[in-house]
Amino acid sequence: MASRAEFRVFELITLADYPPAERWGAFYGQSTSLVQYLVAQGGAARFLEFVELSLEKGYEAALNRVYRFGIAELERHWKADVKVSSTAVAGANSPSASALAPLPTAAAIPAQVVSLKTSHRQAVQLER
Repeated sequence: MASRAEFRVFELITLADYPPAERWGAFYGQSTSLVQYLVAQGGAARFLEFVELSLEKGYEAALNRVYRFGIAELERHWKADVKVSSTAVAGANSPSASALAPLPTAAAIPAQVVSLKTSHRQAVQLER
């Protein structure tokens, strides 16, 4: 995660539209990684609570309420976790690698998480 295409957490979670095509790989990769990290911190239900609350109160307030840290702390913790995970993957051929728990996949995250923000926007538009 050290290229010009890399997103800061604040930029990643507040994007209103897709980034330019040359940043799609970073966008999808980092989005998946960030969701996996947040789900690992407290499960899918807690992540959904964060998403729903962020739509009402904003991301900083939702992070503080649900996870007890803000955007800057999330960035530090998540990047540290990515660094540890990258080191673990690099050492995957070592004898101790079998003791590592696998990272959750995007498929392990409920489909409703992926479409929650879009569904909420559509519901708000229907109410108007």
